[in-house]
Amino acid sequence: MSRALVTSSRYSPGNLPGDTLQRLFVARGTLLDDALRRIESALKKGSQQFLLFVGPRGAGKTHLLALLRHRIDHDPRFEESRARLCVAPLNEEEWGIASYLDLLVRILQSIASREGGAAFEAEIQGIYRAFGQAQATVIQTAEELLTRRVGKRTLLLLCENLDEILDGLGDEGQKRWRAFIQQRRYWNIVATSPSLSRALQDRAFPFYNFFNVRHLDRLTLDEASELIRRKAEVDGKAGLATLLDSPMGRARMRAIHHLAGGNSRVYVILADFLDQESLDALWPTFQRTIDDLTPYYQDRMRQLAPAQRKIVECLCLAGHPIIVKEIAARCLMTPQTAAKQLSELARLRYVLREQHGRESWYELAEPLMRICIDVKDNRTRHLRTFVELMRRWFSADEMRDRLGVIEREPGMRRPVDRLHLEAALREHAERGGEPFLDALGEEVDASAERGEYRAAITACERLVKERGRATDFWRLARVQTKCAGLEAGLMTLRAGLEKRPGNGFLTDRLLEYLLDGGRAQEALGLLESQASDRSESLWRASLRSEILGALGRHMEACENDERILVSHRKSDVKELVQVLQRLGRTDEALQRLDRALQRKPADEDLLDTRGWLLLSLRRYEDVLANEARYTGNGSYYSCSRMTRALCGLGRHDEALQIVDHQLTGSANDARLHEARADVLLEMGRPVDALQSAQRAIELAPANGLAWWSNAKILTSLHQFEEAVEAVMQAVRFGVSAHVVVPLVWDLLDHAKPEGVVCILDALDARSGSSDETTLLRARALLDLGRFQDAWASLSTRGHATDRARHLARHPRRRGGRCRLARCGAASTGEAPEDGHPRPGQRRHCVAHREAPHRHGARARRHGARWLSPAAPRVALVAPPGPTPRRRRRGVAPGPQRPSRPDHRRMGPRPPTRHGSSRRRRGHRARAPDALGARAPRSIGRPDGAAGASARDTSAARSPRSERSSQA
Repeated sequence: MSRALVTSSRYSPGNLPGDTLQRLFVARGTLLDDALRRIESALKKGSQQFLLFVGPRGAGKTHLLALLRHRIDHDPRFEESRARLCVAPLNEEEWGIASYLDLLVRILQSIASREGGAAFEAEIQGIYRAFGQAQATVIQTAEELLTRRVGKRTLLLLCENLDEILDGLGDEGQKRWRAFIQQRRYWNIVATSPSLSRALQDRAFPFYNFFNVRHLDRLTLDEASELIRRKAEVDGKAGLATLLDSPMGRARMRAIHHLAGGNSRVYVILADFLDQESLDALWPTFQRTIDDLTPYYQDRMRQLAPAQRKIVECLCLAGHPIIVKEIAARCLMTPQTAAKQLSELARLRYVLREQHGRESWYELAEPLMRICIDVKDNRTRHLRTFVELMRRWFSADEMRDRLGVIEREPGMRRPVDRLHLEAALREHAERGGEPFLDALGEEVDASAERGEYRAAITACERLVKERGRATDFWRLARVQTKCAGLEAGLMTLRAGLEKRPGNGFLTDRLLEYLLDGGRAQEALGLLESQASDRSESLWRASLRSEILGALGRHMEACENDERILVSHRKSDVKELVQVLQRLGRTDEALQRLDRALQRKPADEDLLDTRGWLLLSLRRYEDVLANEARYTGNGSYYSCSRMTRALCGLGRHDEALQIVDHQLTGSANDARLHEARADVLLEMGRPVDALQSAQRAIELAPANGLAWWSNAKILTSLHQFEEAVEAVMQAVRFGVSAHVVVPLVWDLLDHAKPEGVVCILDALDARSGSSDETTLLRARALLDLGRFQDAWASLSTRGHATDRARHLARHPRRRGGRCRLARCGAASTGEAPEDGHPRPGQRRHCVAHREAPHRHGARARRHGARWLSPAAPRVALVAPPGPTPRRRRRGVAPGPQRPSRPDHRRMGPRPPTRHGSSRRRRGHRARAPDALGARAPRSIGRPDGAAGASARDTSAARSPRSERSSQA
């Protein structure tokens, strides 16, 4: 057939033009590139390559081989070597090969059709004449003709259905072909086969273990969606391509994926139903396909033993994976017999086996076989495949509406639709469930992960309207929170509680939202209003502890945790471990986990919990020992724990090797690229880390943690503008405030207050303000000189003066505390009781009139007081009496020294021989307080009596300062 006349073909993709083949090619790129590299190696090094692609009917073998031939003919990499290559492509169905001589003649005819030449064709005809005269020497004549034609070139044979060709050759023909291939080193073969026949698997046959076998995996949902999208573009169906980008279209694509089972041909057939939505229009095409394939599958069934046929029929009628015990019961055989037959069927690639725990689940390897057997079942008028398609294509309400329209409209004759809609509604009444709405819910989650919030909200609203489950309201609340902020999510959860009053799931989610939004008091009120005589669930009791802790009522939180351990001692171990961890009783938590693991040594959830607990305690060697017990070492979470532990031990190279090993099997896992970026950053390779982080963002643009990792790396590279943008994206895609805030402090320390304010605006709009973000905002506004806004920001949280003092003592504050006091300089001229300025005040120091803002801390140490703007600048403001001065311990006070000059204005400070100048003046490192922050230094009092300093309080010393004083 002329390729110019064909634009689409379900059975003969080899007739398609090359550009169409390339546009419709998905999921097999790795196999194609490997085959091209091997052919290129054969041309350069003279090696022999024998490849065999194995896959069921409709898996894309013909498409792969046709595109391989097209690339060889047109790829620039073969431009120079093409003259040294002799390609012989055989037809997809070579029915005329019944002997070794037939194979040689077909190869010669294929070469003649590509290269032409009347003399060569005459020599081929001479083989036919010689066969009637001298049959004994005709095979040698054909072999010599092929050898002369190939010459010094490399022969590449492209053939399909190799199993049928070998069956046609017979044992004698296979031996002669194998011997000829070994004698002549110009042979290279790329072949396909629907299965590995006995001639390829039995040791007694010549071609046993001869080919490099490559199995064609079933298409995933994403790959199938990409195939249908490309086909819609080739066919000019722009509407269908747009539909596939919506959650509704992807949910229906899940229905096709369930029925097609990864088979490319079934996807192409059922894709017409995506935009037509009528089985009457789909039925003729579908019936022709089944009629064409039925003889092939009937022949395959005849090759099986009776017990194996019974098992295959059972799997066809089941339509979903089932376990051995159930198969044995349905087939009236013992489980041992069923297991033995299933193992043989799996070896022959009739069935697929998937292990889940201790159970093995089996299903048919070829979905088309299931459909063909289903069509031959005369016990029902309807087709089970179409009934399942209806149930997964429409919700129950939609099916009722469509059936009502067909019944009300006499002129609308859709017998196939009506028959299968009625059967689908009967099955829905018997089995229940909403497969379409379940698939739509999964697509909502996937759309939210990709950042497609508007489309996800539209689909969620349909779920809430048609089904109205508590999980549907929660889905909608999560998406609305990411799109429109915390308030939108809270409104949805409250609406769900109005529709489903007293629902515990929605109440727990609302409590979590209030707690995350900094509304702990409101959460506590809701919790008290929901209290009843019955005991609280473990989850809600744990939430109560977190809420009390957020309100600063730590004693009550600890008492509540103690009650949890008593009242829920037989509850889920993982939840109790979190309670013990909050109480600081980590040893007891580990003991509970170890006792639970003695009962269930292979419980992955328990091992996960134990691994995270050990990691939080920085017991890195124990983490590695825990992972050695974990049976799922291929999981991302296990890889994450191992890499963090190895980095904690300083074994960064091993951590990088683990991540790279995981990437070989999951190259498109964005989380692994993110983990690789973190490891490279720990190794001091920020440029390489940035490449991995950007790759993670390419794979998952809506992954907030990937953006956060990118922001960390950009900050280390001092690319602060880009880092601010990355943090904004991380906030947009849901990274929590407690993760973002430390990085925002770093950006603020590098003089990026404008970007910090924008980040905080996004954080507050999403989840509300907190004490930490309020202090951070005040600090950024101070750096921008917006003192009134800083004071107003603190006032919104209450206790503004206390907040200002806390901000002054924040461990990340740099460069003195004089500007911090401006937080209260807004309106009055009175000095506060704690020594901070009131609004409108400024401090002036006689020694440094030119830059008073740089020496406020020193002025306070010497007893300077605050002045209003009207006070004369030349007056020395100091209390009567001697001025306290710092001295070393055990040294009597001497005459007062003048103030030190400002070296920041007069040039660099001269080097010292005995440690830093701060240590010589008596400064000591401050010990961390209970919350991990440094203990604050006391602020000088206005009456001249300085408070207790860190150096005079032994309890506040760090070990380092203690050693210094002893020395």
